[in-house]
Amino acid sequence: VFCATCGMDPWLLHVAARDGRATDVATLLSLRFDVNRRTEQHGNSPLLLACLAGHAECARLLLAAGASTELVSANGTSPLHAACRDRGHPECARLLLEARAHADVADGAGVTPLLDASFCGAAACARLLLAHGADGSRATVDGRTPVDLILALPEARAEHGQILELLLRRPPRAPEPTAATDASCRRPCLQTTGRAGCRADFRSRRGGCR
Repeated sequence: VFCATCGMDPWLLHVAARDGRATDVATLLSLRFDVNRRTEQHGNSPLLLACLAGHAECARLLLAAGASTELVSANGTSPLHAACRDRGHPECARLLLEARAHADVADGAGVTPLLDASFCGAAACARLLLAHGADGSRATVDGRTPVDLILALPEARAEHGQILELLLRRPPRAPEPTAATDASCRRPCLQTTGRAGCRADFRSRRGGCR
């Protein structure tokens, strides 16, 4: 399979973004590679791969070329989720949030970037998310909040304690009115219903956080 525009392998941009080769990313973008093309098996975009590996310069180039912050993988992972996993990549998270990525985007199990950051102890990312309006009380579809995830950890690090302090210090968000409770409100309902249940073990689903 080759790029219809330049005749090259269309996945070169994904590989360059994943590997952090910013010069190659810039060159491929100048050749009009599709910045929002998703891989066939997992549905990963170049931006998601760059953020997952913490390559902020690649993420910046991709965003400047029109990469979507809301394009998710096959399992619902967004670039912002990816930036908040493991120890977190706060520079990537900052770039995404400044590009108006939705701070409370949720995957199919109701996991938000803040839930990922809380579980993984990515304190800098959690701080950024909360500063951009992330809901510290939002739970997975099986009812676990960021605080619940931290308190259930068998071995918490200092970063988990920092996140817990941020969450407990933050006043709870007032519930949003929905069509079911306020017929005069014209905003879309923010309640999540009918989603598949969250897998029983958050850690095994995430692959663990070092």
